Amino acid sequence: MWSELGMLCKKNALGFGIILVIFFLLGYFVCDYGWNRSQAEYSYFFETETEEVSYLKDPKFFKDVFAQIDEYNTKISSGIIEGKKISYAKIDYEKMLETTQIVSLEEEYCYRVKTKYFPSLVRTGDGTVRSGILRCQNYLDLVFSYSASPIYFQKMELNFYQNPWLVGTYSALGCACILMIALLIFVWKKEPSSENIFDNQTVFATPFHKKYWKDSLKCFQNVRQLCFISMLFSMMMVCKMIPIPSGFGSLGIGLTYLIFSIVAMLYGPVCGIVIGFFSDILGFFFFQTGSVFFFGYTLDAMLAGLIYGLCFFQTKITFTKCLLARLIVNLGVNVLLGSFWWKIVYQLNTEGFQTYLLTISLPKNIVYLLPQSILLYLVFKAVCPVFVSFGLISEKVRQNISLF
Repeated sequence: MWSELGMLCKKNALGFGIILVIFFLLGYFVCDYGWNRSQAEYSYFFETETEEVSYLKDPKFFKDVFAQIDEYNTKISSGIIEGKKISYAKIDYEKMLETTQIVSLEEEYCYRVKTKYFPSLVRTGDGTVRSGILRCQNYLDLVFSYSASPIYFQKMELNFYQNPWLVGTYSALGCACILMIALLIFVWKKEPSSENIFDNQTVFATPFHKKYWKDSLKCFQNVRQLCFISMLFSMMMVCKMIPIPSGFGSLGIGLTYLIFSIVAMLYGPVCGIVIGFFSDILGFFFFQTGSVFFFGYTLDAMLAGLIYGLCFFQTKITFTKCLLARLIVNLGVNVLLGSFWWKIVYQLNTEGFQTYLLTISLPKNIVYLLPQSILLYLVFKAVCPVFVSFGLISEKVRQNISLF
Protein backbone atom coordinates (compact mmCIF):
# COMPACT_ATOMS: atom_id res chain seq x y z
CA MET A 1 0.00 0.00 0.00
CA TRP A 2 2.74 2.45 0.95
CA SER A 3 4.72 1.70 -2.19
CA GLU A 4 1.62 2.29 -4.30
CA LEU A 5 0.99 5.55 -2.45
CA GLY A 6 4.59 6.64 -3.06
CA MET A 7 4.39 5.81 -6.75
CA LEU A 8 1.11 7.71 -7.06
CA CYS A 9 2.52 10.79 -5.33
CA LYS A 10 5.66 10.68 -7.48
CA LYS A 11 3.70 10.26 -10.70
CA ASN A 12 1.30 13.10 -9.92
CA ALA A 13 3.72 15.40 -8.06
CA LEU A 14 3.21 18.21 -10.54
CA GLY A 15 -0.58 18.08 -10.29
CA PHE A 16 -0.47 17.93 -6.48
CA GLY A 17 1.94 20.85 -6.40
CA ILE A 18 -0.37 22.96 -8.56
CA ILE A 19 -3.33 22.09 -6.30
CA LEU A 20 -1.40 23.15 -3.20
CA VAL A 21 -0.39 26.44 -4.82
CA ILE A 22 -4.00 27.09 -5.83
CA PHE A 23 -5.25 26.37 -2.30
CA PHE A 24 -2.59 28.66 -0.84
CA LEU A 25 -3.61 31.47 -3.16
CA LEU A 26 -7.28 30.73 -2.56
CA GLY A 27 -6.77 31.02 1.20
CA TYR A 28 -4.74 34.18 0.75
CA PHE A 29 -7.34 36.01 -1.33
CA VAL A 30 -10.37 34.76 0.56
CA CYS A 31 -8.75 36.14 3.69
CA ASP A 32 -7.53 39.41 2.17
CA TYR A 33 -10.44 40.23 -0.14
CA GLY A 34 -13.17 38.42 1.76
CA TRP A 35 -12.57 38.70 5.48
CA ASN A 36 -10.24 41.70 5.75
CA ARG A 37 -12.23 43.91 3.40
CA SER A 38 -15.51 43.15 5.12
CA GLN A 39 -14.45 42.84 8.77
CA ALA A 40 -11.13 44.66 9.27
CA GLU A 41 -11.48 48.19 10.66
CA TYR A 42 -9.40 51.29 11.26
CA SER A 43 -10.01 52.68 14.74
CA TYR A 44 -9.55 56.44 15.08
CA PHE A 45 -9.26 57.36 18.77
CA PHE A 46 -9.97 60.95 19.73
CA GLU A 47 -10.99 63.20 22.61
CA THR A 48 -13.44 66.10 22.56
CA GLU A 49 -14.97 68.53 25.01
CA THR A 50 -18.57 67.64 24.18
CA GLU A 51 -20.49 64.43 24.75
CA GLU A 52 -22.56 64.81 21.58
CA VAL A 53 -20.53 63.19 18.79
CA SER A 54 -23.22 61.43 16.76
CA TYR A 55 -23.10 64.21 14.14
CA LEU A 56 -19.61 62.97 13.16
CA LYS A 57 -21.23 60.11 11.26
CA ASP A 58 -23.98 62.23 9.75
CA PRO A 59 -23.73 62.41 5.90
CA LYS A 60 -24.96 66.02 6.04
CA PHE A 61 -21.95 67.00 8.16
CA PHE A 62 -19.58 65.46 5.61
CA LYS A 63 -21.45 67.09 2.74
CA ASP A 64 -21.20 70.53 4.34
CA VAL A 65 -17.49 70.05 5.02
CA PHE A 66 -16.66 69.12 1.44
CA ALA A 67 -18.84 71.95 0.16
CA GLN A 68 -16.75 74.40 2.19
CA ILE A 69 -13.54 72.82 0.92
CA ASP A 70 -14.68 72.97 -2.70
CA GLU A 71 -15.72 76.61 -2.28
CA TYR A 72 -12.31 77.42 -0.82
CA ASN A 73 -10.51 75.65 -3.69
CA THR A 74 -12.68 77.51 -6.23
CA LYS A 75 -11.73 80.88 -4.74
CA ILE A 76 -8.05 79.95 -5.00
CA SER A 77 -8.47 78.90 -8.63
CA SER A 78 -10.28 82.17 -9.40
CA GLY A 79 -7.56 84.23 -7.75
CA ILE A 80 -9.94 85.69 -5.17
CA ILE A 81 -7.71 84.48 -2.36
CA GLU A 82 -4.18 83.16 -2.17
CA GLY A 83 -3.25 79.84 -0.67
CA LYS A 84 -2.81 76.16 -1.36
CA LYS A 85 -5.68 73.99 -2.48
CA ILE A 86 -6.95 71.34 -0.07
CA SER A 87 -6.99 67.83 -1.52
CA TYR A 88 -8.99 64.96 -0.09
CA ALA A 89 -9.84 61.37 -0.97
CA LYS A 90 -12.88 61.06 -3.22
CA ILE A 91 -14.72 58.19 -1.56
CA ASP A 92 -18.38 57.32 -1.17
CA TYR A 93 -18.67 58.70 2.35
CA GLU A 94 -22.41 58.04 2.51
CA LYS A 95 -21.83 54.32 2.00
CA MET A 96 -18.86 54.40 4.38
CA LEU A 97 -20.93 55.99 7.12
CA GLU A 98 -23.51 53.20 6.91
CA THR A 99 -21.02 50.81 8.54
CA THR A 100 -19.12 53.38 10.63
CA GLN A 101 -19.42 53.14 14.41
CA ILE A 102 -18.62 55.59 17.22
CA VAL A 103 -17.82 53.83 20.48
CA SER A 104 -17.65 55.77 23.74
CA LEU A 105 -14.79 54.67 26.01
CA GLU A 106 -13.84 55.89 29.47
CA GLU A 107 -11.89 58.99 28.48
CA GLU A 108 -12.07 59.00 24.71
CA TYR A 109 -14.06 57.96 21.66
CA CYS A 110 -13.31 55.38 19.00
CA TYR A 111 -14.37 56.06 15.39
CA ARG A 112 -14.39 52.73 13.48
CA VAL A 113 -14.17 52.71 9.67
CA LYS A 114 -13.95 49.69 7.35
CA THR A 115 -10.52 49.32 5.79
CA LYS A 116 -11.92 48.69 2.30
CA TYR A 117 -12.64 52.41 1.88
CA PHE A 118 -8.99 53.33 2.39
CA PRO A 119 -6.75 50.84 0.54
CA SER A 120 -3.04 51.49 0.25
CA LEU A 121 -2.13 53.31 -2.97
CA VAL A 122 1.04 53.63 -5.03
CA ARG A 123 1.92 57.06 -6.41
CA THR A 124 3.38 56.44 -9.87
CA GLY A 125 5.13 59.79 -9.97
CA ASP A 126 7.67 59.15 -7.22
CA GLY A 127 6.90 55.57 -6.23
CA THR A 128 5.83 56.41 -2.69
CA VAL A 129 3.18 54.31 -0.96
CA ARG A 130 0.28 55.93 0.83
CA SER A 131 -0.74 53.39 3.43
CA GLY A 132 -4.44 52.87 4.08
CA ILE A 133 -4.25 53.65 7.78
CA LEU A 134 -2.46 56.95 7.11
CA ARG A 135 -4.96 57.89 4.37
CA CYS A 136 -7.81 57.21 6.79
CA GLN A 137 -6.20 59.33 9.51
CA ASN A 138 -5.57 62.24 7.14
CA TYR A 139 -9.12 62.05 5.80
CA LEU A 140 -10.72 62.09 9.25
CA ASP A 141 -8.32 64.76 10.50
CA LEU A 142 -9.43 67.01 7.65
CA VAL A 143 -13.16 66.39 8.12
CA PHE A 144 -13.08 66.67 11.91
CA SER A 145 -11.14 69.93 11.72
CA TYR A 146 -14.41 71.54 10.59
CA SER A 147 -16.22 70.29 13.68
CA ALA A 148 -17.89 72.87 15.92
CA SER A 149 -16.16 71.33 18.92
CA PRO A 150 -12.38 70.71 18.77
CA ILE A 151 -11.35 67.09 18.06
CA TYR A 152 -8.06 65.93 19.58
CA PHE A 153 -6.56 62.95 17.77
CA GLN A 154 -4.97 60.28 19.99
CA LYS A 155 -3.98 57.24 17.92
CA MET A 156 -4.89 54.88 15.06
CA GLU A 157 -5.28 51.10 15.25
CA LEU A 158 -6.01 48.28 12.82
CA ASN A 159 -8.51 45.76 14.23
CA PHE A 160 -9.90 42.35 13.15
CA TYR A 161 -7.15 41.97 10.56
CA GLN A 162 -5.95 38.47 9.65
CA ASN A 163 -2.58 37.72 8.04
CA PRO A 164 -3.42 36.40 4.54
CA TRP A 165 0.00 34.71 4.17
CA LEU A 166 -0.62 32.67 7.29
CA VAL A 167 -4.18 31.79 6.26
CA GLY A 168 -2.93 30.78 2.80
CA THR A 169 -0.32 28.49 4.37
CA TYR A 170 -2.92 26.88 6.62
CA SER A 171 -5.17 26.40 3.58
CA ALA A 172 -2.40 24.63 1.65
CA LEU A 173 -1.51 22.43 4.65
CA GLY A 174 -5.18 21.53 5.13
CA CYS A 175 -5.44 20.60 1.46
CA ALA A 176 -2.29 18.46 1.77
CA CYS A 177 -3.78 16.60 4.75
CA ILE A 178 -7.06 15.98 2.91
CA LEU A 179 -5.18 14.68 -0.14
CA MET A 180 -3.08 12.32 1.97
CA ILE A 181 -6.14 10.99 3.82
CA ALA A 182 -8.00 10.51 0.54
CA LEU A 183 -5.04 8.66 -0.99
CA LEU A 184 -4.71 6.44 2.06
CA ILE A 185 -8.40 5.50 1.98
CA PHE A 186 -8.77 5.19 -1.78
CA VAL A 187 -5.56 3.98 -3.41
CA TRP A 188 -6.09 4.77 -7.02
CA LYS A 189 -4.85 2.05 -9.40
CA LYS A 190 -4.82 3.20 -12.98
CA GLU A 191 -4.70 0.58 -15.71
CA PRO A 192 -1.53 0.90 -17.80
CA SER A 193 -2.10 2.29 -21.23
CA SER A 194 -1.99 -0.29 -23.97
CA GLU A 195 -0.58 2.23 -26.39
CA ASN A 196 2.27 4.64 -25.89
CA ILE A 197 1.36 7.75 -27.85
CA PHE A 198 4.83 9.25 -27.49
CA ASP A 199 6.73 8.11 -30.58
CA ASN A 200 9.13 11.07 -30.47
CA GLN A 201 8.45 11.59 -34.16
CA THR A 202 5.04 13.26 -34.29
CA VAL A 203 4.24 13.28 -30.56
CA PHE A 204 7.03 14.00 -28.08
CA ALA A 205 7.19 13.16 -24.39
CA THR A 206 9.55 16.10 -23.75
CA PRO A 207 10.96 18.93 -25.87
CA PHE A 208 14.51 17.65 -25.38
CA HIS A 209 14.76 16.12 -28.84
CA LYS A 210 16.64 17.43 -31.86
CA LYS A 211 13.75 16.61 -34.20
CA TYR A 212 11.33 18.55 -31.94
CA TRP A 213 13.22 21.79 -32.53
CA LYS A 214 13.73 21.03 -36.22
CA ASP A 215 9.97 20.62 -36.59
CA SER A 216 9.40 23.93 -34.82
CA LEU A 217 11.47 25.68 -37.51
CA LYS A 218 9.64 24.14 -40.47
CA CYS A 219 6.81 26.69 -40.29
CA PHE A 220 9.16 29.34 -41.70
CA GLN A 221 9.96 27.21 -44.77
CA ASN A 222 6.39 26.67 -46.02
CA VAL A 223 4.34 29.41 -47.72
CA ARG A 224 1.04 27.73 -46.79
CA GLN A 225 1.97 27.67 -43.12
CA LEU A 226 3.20 31.27 -43.21
CA CYS A 227 -0.15 32.33 -44.66
CA PHE A 228 -2.02 30.51 -41.90
CA ILE A 229 0.26 32.05 -39.26
CA SER A 230 -0.52 35.47 -40.74
CA MET A 231 -4.24 34.80 -40.43
CA LEU A 232 -3.89 33.82 -36.79
CA PHE A 233 -1.65 36.81 -36.17
CA SER A 234 -4.35 39.08 -37.61
CA MET A 235 -6.88 37.52 -35.25
CA MET A 236 -4.54 38.28 -32.35
CA MET A 237 -4.40 41.93 -33.41
CA VAL A 238 -8.19 42.07 -33.57
CA CYS A 239 -8.39 40.64 -30.04
CA LYS A 240 -5.99 43.35 -28.84
CA MET A 241 -8.49 45.95 -30.07
CA ILE A 242 -11.11 44.66 -27.62
CA PRO A 243 -9.69 45.06 -24.10
CA ILE A 244 -11.93 43.98 -21.23
CA PRO A 245 -11.62 45.82 -17.88
CA SER A 246 -10.44 43.47 -15.15
CA GLY A 247 -11.44 45.56 -12.14
CA PHE A 248 -7.82 45.73 -10.95
CA GLY A 249 -6.43 49.19 -11.66
CA SER A 250 -5.41 49.79 -15.28
CA LEU A 251 -4.88 46.10 -15.98
CA GLY A 252 -7.19 44.49 -18.51
CA ILE A 253 -7.98 41.02 -19.78
CA GLY A 254 -8.54 39.72 -23.28
CA LEU A 255 -8.80 36.66 -25.49
CA THR A 256 -5.48 37.17 -27.25
CA TYR A 257 -3.87 34.38 -25.23
CA LEU A 258 -6.23 31.82 -26.82
CA ILE A 259 -5.08 32.61 -30.37
CA PHE A 260 -1.49 32.88 -29.12
CA SER A 261 -1.72 29.40 -27.57
CA ILE A 262 -3.15 27.94 -30.80
CA VAL A 263 -0.25 29.42 -32.80
CA ALA A 264 2.26 27.93 -30.37
CA MET A 265 0.45 24.56 -30.39
CA LEU A 266 0.52 24.36 -34.19
CA TYR A 267 3.97 25.76 -34.92
CA GLY A 268 6.03 25.43 -31.77
CA PRO A 269 8.03 27.54 -29.32
CA VAL A 270 10.25 29.25 -31.93
CA CYS A 271 7.21 30.58 -33.78
CA GLY A 272 5.68 31.51 -30.42
CA ILE A 273 8.72 33.67 -29.60
CA VAL A 274 8.61 35.41 -33.00
CA ILE A 275 4.85 36.02 -32.83
CA GLY A 276 5.17 37.32 -29.27
CA PHE A 277 7.82 39.81 -30.41
CA PHE A 278 5.85 41.22 -33.33
CA SER A 279 2.47 41.18 -31.59
CA ASP A 280 3.75 43.35 -28.74
CA ILE A 281 5.67 45.77 -30.99
CA LEU A 282 2.89 46.23 -33.55
CA GLY A 283 0.18 46.13 -30.90
CA PHE A 284 1.76 49.05 -29.07
CA PHE A 285 2.12 51.27 -32.15
CA PHE A 286 -1.25 50.36 -33.66
CA PHE A 287 -3.29 50.59 -30.45
CA GLN A 288 -1.88 53.44 -28.38
CA THR A 289 -3.18 53.25 -24.79
CA GLY A 290 -1.26 56.17 -23.34
CA SER A 291 1.42 53.96 -21.75
CA VAL A 292 5.11 54.16 -22.63
CA PHE A 293 6.91 51.57 -24.72
CA PHE A 294 9.24 49.32 -22.77
CA PHE A 295 11.07 46.30 -24.19
CA GLY A 296 10.54 44.35 -20.99
CA TYR A 297 6.87 43.87 -21.94
CA THR A 298 8.00 42.60 -25.36
CA LEU A 299 10.20 40.08 -23.56
CA ASP A 300 7.14 39.00 -21.55
CA ALA A 301 5.22 38.29 -24.76
CA MET A 302 8.15 36.30 -26.17
CA LEU A 303 8.44 34.24 -22.98
CA ALA A 304 4.70 33.54 -23.07
CA GLY A 305 5.04 32.24 -26.65
CA LEU A 306 7.93 30.01 -25.58
CA ILE A 307 5.95 28.60 -22.64
CA TYR A 308 2.85 27.90 -24.73
CA GLY A 309 4.98 26.18 -27.36
CA LEU A 310 6.78 23.95 -24.86
CA CYS A 311 3.49 22.95 -23.22
CA PHE A 312 1.36 22.30 -26.32
CA PHE A 313 3.48 21.72 -29.45
CA GLN A 314 3.50 18.09 -30.66
CA THR A 315 2.74 16.60 -27.27
CA LYS A 316 -0.18 15.28 -25.25
CA ILE A 317 -2.52 18.12 -24.31
CA THR A 318 -4.14 17.95 -20.88
CA PHE A 319 -6.01 20.34 -18.64
CA THR A 320 -3.10 20.07 -16.18
CA LYS A 321 -0.78 21.44 -18.86
CA CYS A 322 -3.23 24.23 -19.66
CA LEU A 323 -3.31 25.13 -15.97
CA LEU A 324 0.47 24.84 -15.70
CA ALA A 325 1.04 27.08 -18.74
CA ARG A 326 -1.32 29.74 -17.42
CA LEU A 327 0.19 29.44 -13.93
CA ILE A 328 3.69 30.11 -15.27
CA VAL A 329 2.54 32.95 -17.53
CA ASN A 330 0.25 34.57 -14.95
CA LEU A 331 2.55 34.34 -11.93
CA GLY A 332 6.02 34.18 -13.42
CA VAL A 333 5.66 36.46 -16.43
CA ASN A 334 2.72 38.78 -15.70
CA VAL A 335 3.09 39.16 -11.93
CA LEU A 336 6.81 38.94 -11.22
CA LEU A 337 8.33 40.28 -14.43
CA GLY A 338 5.40 42.58 -15.23
CA SER A 339 5.52 44.20 -11.80
CA PHE A 340 9.29 44.56 -12.07
CA TRP A 341 8.95 46.32 -15.44
CA TRP A 342 6.26 48.57 -13.88
CA LYS A 343 8.72 49.42 -11.10
CA ILE A 344 11.37 50.42 -13.66
CA VAL A 345 9.03 52.40 -15.93
CA TYR A 346 7.44 54.42 -13.12
CA GLN A 347 10.52 54.45 -10.88
CA LEU A 348 8.76 52.91 -7.90
CA ASN A 349 10.61 52.25 -4.69
CA THR A 350 10.63 48.78 -3.09
CA GLU A 351 7.51 49.44 -1.04
CA GLY A 352 5.67 50.75 -4.09
CA PHE A 353 6.71 47.68 -6.09
CA GLN A 354 5.45 45.32 -3.38
CA THR A 355 2.16 47.19 -3.03
CA TYR A 356 1.51 47.16 -6.79
CA LEU A 357 2.39 43.47 -7.01
CA LEU A 358 0.26 42.36 -4.05
CA THR A 359 -2.77 44.62 -4.46
CA ILE A 360 -3.18 44.93 -8.25
CA SER A 361 -1.13 42.53 -10.37
CA LEU A 362 -1.28 39.35 -8.26
CA PRO A 363 -5.04 39.49 -7.47
CA LYS A 364 -5.98 40.01 -11.12
CA ASN A 365 -3.85 37.14 -12.38
CA ILE A 366 -5.03 34.75 -9.65
CA VAL A 367 -8.72 35.54 -10.05
CA TYR A 368 -8.59 34.80 -13.78
CA LEU A 369 -6.17 31.84 -13.61
CA LEU A 370 -8.71 29.02 -13.40
CA PRO A 371 -11.30 30.48 -15.83
CA GLN A 372 -8.57 31.15 -18.41
CA SER A 373 -7.23 27.59 -18.03
CA ILE A 374 -10.68 26.02 -18.42
CA LEU A 375 -11.47 28.14 -21.48
CA LEU A 376 -8.09 27.29 -23.03
CA TYR A 377 -8.70 23.55 -22.54
CA LEU A 378 -12.19 23.75 -24.05
CA VAL A 379 -10.88 25.69 -27.06
CA PHE A 380 -8.23 23.02 -27.69
CA LYS A 381 -10.91 20.30 -27.49
CA ALA A 382 -13.00 22.20 -30.04
CA VAL A 383 -10.36 23.16 -32.61
CA CYS A 384 -8.09 20.10 -32.64
CA PRO A 385 -10.47 17.96 -34.79
CA VAL A 386 -10.49 20.78 -37.36
CA PHE A 387 -6.71 21.01 -37.36
CA VAL A 388 -6.41 17.23 -37.78
CA SER A 389 -8.60 17.40 -40.91
CA PHE A 390 -6.22 20.02 -42.34
CA GLY A 391 -3.19 17.92 -41.43
CA LEU A 392 -1.83 20.51 -39.01
CA ILE A 393 -1.53 18.21 -35.97
CA SER A 394 -1.28 14.48 -35.37
CA GLU A 395 -4.41 12.37 -34.89
CA LYS A 396 -2.75 11.00 -31.76
CA VAL A 397 -2.80 14.46 -30.21
CA ARG A 398 -6.53 14.86 -30.83
CA GLN A 399 -7.40 11.40 -29.48
CA ASN A 400 -5.47 11.87 -26.26
CA ILE A 401 -6.64 15.30 -25.09
CA SER A 402 -7.61 14.63 -21.46
CA LEU A 403 -7.89 16.22 -18.05
CA PHE A 404 -4.71 14.65 -16.66
